[in-house]
Formats: sequence, structure tokens, C-alpha cells
Amino acid sequence: MRQGASVVEVDVRASKDGVLVLMHDKTVNRTTTGQGEVAKHTYAELQKLHLRNQAHGGESEHLIPTLSEALRVAKGKILVDLDFKEDRKEFVKTTYTLIEQEGMEDQVLFFLYDYKDMPKIYKLNPTITLFPRARSMADLAAILKMKLTTVVHLDESFIEIEELEQLREQGIYFWMNSLGEYDDQAAKSGSMAYRSFLEKYPFVRLIQTDQPGLWREVL
Repeated sequence: MRQGASVVEVDVRASKDGVLVLMHDKTVNRTTTGQGEVAKHTYAELQKLHLRNQAHGGESEHLIPTLSEALRVAKGKILVDLDFKEDRKEFVKTTYTLIEQEGMEDQVLFFLYDYKDMPKIYKLNPTITLFPRARSMADLAAILKMKLTTVVHLDESFIEIEELEQLREQGIYFWMNSLGEYDDQAAKSGSMAYRSFLEKYPFVRLIQTDQPGLWREVL
């Protein structure tokens, strides 16, 4: 938020006893002082672990945050891209209930790896924005035909510039990552490395990055 980003991405999983926490990996091995799967630890057990300063790095003072804690920090300040990584799909409803309890329906983008899940999840609460991933122009057409969202995640394979720019002008928000190659290049040589990204993907309106400060210099 201090760097002026519009959206923050968080990864959500559930503990053994159903508490929603932020954790990218299926296990706690890489990013905490513990071992084993998140889903096989109770929340109390997870709270005994400390996050590492970096992957496999030294121990920090920080504990694993809950989704509720993260939403309260973000409320009224930044949009939340909620990447639901939990394998147990019954926790989708639990997550939606928590979003409603925190009054965050209009601040959350609920990311979907499979756009075919959209109709079922949409019914849980139509006011929460669904954020599906398209892997092809056929996927994109199917998503837009449903008329359930205006925000879609694309990958670097999308090169149909004219068609995508027309959709952008019609109010569709396309999201793409600069994670990896573009971010690495910008970190080494400066923000000008992002110029080629914008030239190649002029239809993009949302950019996911590890370097929001560098992107601000360009935007």
C-alpha cells in the first residue's frame, strides 16, 4: 500500500480446523520454521511457527497471518486479489462468508483457475467480483459469454492485439503478470525494461509484479 499499488495478491489455504490463513505452498516447509501440510496442522499449531525472512532463510519475528487479519488491513485502502489455493472446495463458501463478515465484497477479486466454476461460485454472492483465468481466446470468449465478470487473467500467449484492445475499450479489464523475466530485467537495469512489455501488450490494464515501485516510475 505504501508503494501505491492498487491491488495486493494473497494466497489462501485452510488449517486442519478450518481457519483461513495466508500461505502460498501446500506445505509450510519453504516459508516457515515448521514442516508438513497446512491442512494437517491446527491453527494453534500453525501459530507456533515463524515465517522466514526469505525462502528457506532465517527465522523472522512474524507469524502466519489469517485472511481475516489481512482483509482488515486492506479494508478501504487497497483491492485484494484472493488466490484460493485450498484443495478442499467446501472452503470457498467459508471464504465468501468471511469476506461478507468483514464487509469487503466490493474490494475482493476472487481468482479462479477454472472459469467453468464461475456460475456455481457466482451464486454464493453476485456482488463479489470473479476473476477467472483464460488460457486461450476460446476460453476468453466462453468467459465473456457468461457475463459474470469484466476482469480476466491472460498469459503471455495472447497476441491478438486489435481484438483485445476492442474488448478493453468495451470495459473489459485484462490482467497479466510481469513476474519473472520482465521484473528481473527491471530490477537489474531499471524501469525502462517495462516499456517493451507495454508495447507488446497494450491491452493490459492490471499488471501483477514483484516491483510495484519500478512500475510506478513507468506508469
